[in-house]
Amino acid sequence: MDLISKANPNLIYILSVFLSERGVRNKRIVYNFLDVIGDMGGVLEIIMIVFGFVFYPIAEHSFIMTAAR
Repeated sequence: MDLISKANPNLIYILSVFLSERGVRNKRIVYNFLDVIGDMGGVLEIIMIVFGFVFYPIAEHSFIMTAAR
C-alpha cells in the first residue's frame, strides 16, 4: 500500500495527473472528393462515365444525321 491509501483507507480511486516532456502529436488529413470517387471505382472511370453521359446524345445525333444522308 502506498502513502495516500494509508492516509485515507476509504479511497476507492486515485487519479494522478502530471506533465511530461513526451507528448502525442495528432495530425488531421482531410478526406476530399477525389478520395471518395477513387474509392468508388477510380477517378479515371468516373470521369469517363460523366463524359459519356454528356457526349452520348451529341454522338447519337451526329450518327443519325450522318446515316440519314
